[in-house]
Amino acid sequence: MKKLSLLSLLLALTISLTACTGGELKLYNGFNKMQNITSVETETEVNFTFKGEGFAEEEQVVFDQISAMFNDSSIKIHQKSTQNKEKTVAKAEMNTDMNFGGMGMNTKVWVDVDMSKDKPKIVEIIKMPQMLMASMAADGTPKEYVVYDIGDILNQEDALNFTELANFMKEFQPKLTEFMKSMEKDFKPSIELVKEKGKREIDGKKLDIYELKLNDDTLKELVKYAVNYSLDSEVVMNFIKEYMNQVTKVALANMPENERADGEKEIKAVTEELEKKLPEFKTQFNKFMEDYKDVKILGQNGIKIEYGIDNKGYIVHEKGNIDLRIDLANISKVMGEEVKGIINLGINYNSKSYNINQDIKIEMPTLNKDNSISFMELMESQMNQIHSPQPQLP
Repeated sequence: MKKLSLLSLLLALTISLTACTGGELKLYNGFNKMQNITSVETETEVNFTFKGEGFAEEEQVVFDQISAMFNDSSIKIHQKSTQNKEKTVAKAEMNTDMNFGGMGMNTKVWVDVDMSKDKPKIVEIIKMPQMLMASMAADGTPKEYVVYDIGDILNQEDALNFTELANFMKEFQPKLTEFMKSMEKDFKPSIELVKEKGKREIDGKKLDIYELKLNDDTLKELVKYAVNYSLDSEVVMNFIKEYMNQVTKVALANMPENERADGEKEIKAVTEELEKKLPEFKTQFNKFMEDYKDVKILGQNGIKIEYGIDNKGYIVHEKGNIDLRIDLANISKVMGEEVKGIINLGINYNSKSYNINQDIKIEMPTLNKDNSISFMELMESQMNQIHSPQPQLP
């Protein structure tokens, strides 16, 4: 339930494996500390820029309309989350304000998770804009909340052994940490990812600033190196096999013994077949990278992310710019087709984290039959509306 974007996670893994020294090591340590926090508040704002150019006249009109909406859009997110040290009990609250082309929408989400007991609790409560809820109301009376009780659904289906699942979740994180450490020895792409940028005061705090940069060439070099390393590494392959074995154990735990044995054999056969095809996949991947080496993915500004670390070692500031430039003409040339046009997409975001490991209160909404509807009931009512006879015009 801690705050860590998917992009940040991928970059953290990359940093951890890139001959960690100096700024890279300090930033990697910051990512690790953020994984072990028990509470945090975050505020994030995301803005977009979009432009299509060089298209045929009719297509250009569509892209201009999309551009007008995206260039005046933003997403603001405020999130609070708490969890116990064992990471088996957690709560989170997220408030999202979206503005697309001048139209505002507010959504709130609460999550309540307890994996410490025999029967897990995984409940997600969603409060969407009233206009949207009204459009989905079968009887014309919108509810305030949609309740998605994942734990209840899984418990009824009895599809998983949650003791096995809880054990897997507890054991996987330290194994992943050890796996990353074992890879540090020889995963060394010749790319400088992170630079120390000195100290700067942000939101009243003196922070150590680190900057991560990738351009089009270094991104492709990093991807090519990482994939080839993984395919050739016995450490990586053994970790993947162990992971697949553990996932299979969890997935099949509640099956009868004969079915479980058949399932394990099937998964093992699939894994062995994939392993045999790895050399072929490596050849195809390297050919793909060679064919597309001159096809630009990133624009002139590439990927640039600034991180600020406080005096306790936590990453409390993040500012990112991602410049995507997709030249369809160059892509189609490699594919032997003829398409023209360039799509430019910029993603800019700012994020700050605070109240780390502080006493944060998260109040779950009070639910009753008048103000809430289950996700399954909502889907059922939607299907009934679709299949119900439509009135005939006279």
